Amino acid sequence: DIYAAREEPIEGITAQVLVNKIGAKATLVSKTEAPQAIVNSKAKIILTVGAGDIDRLITPIKNHIEKEACFE
Repeated sequence: DIYAAREEPIEGITAQVLVNKIGAKATLVSKTEAPQAIVNSKAKIILTVGAGDIDRLITPIKNHIEKEACFE
């Protein structure tokens, strides 16, 4: 979801609208789905975009990637 900080939300702009504009390679997932979705994607480059607590995903993402690397 998009959370406004001090600004007003922009009418008609949602996370899904942005993903649709990015195109077929973009995927919208929740924070809880993100670590496994990243591993499943086999992406070579990972970009997380967010504010607030997005930094809390670093360790779960790293752990999922390392766990999968053990099976290759």
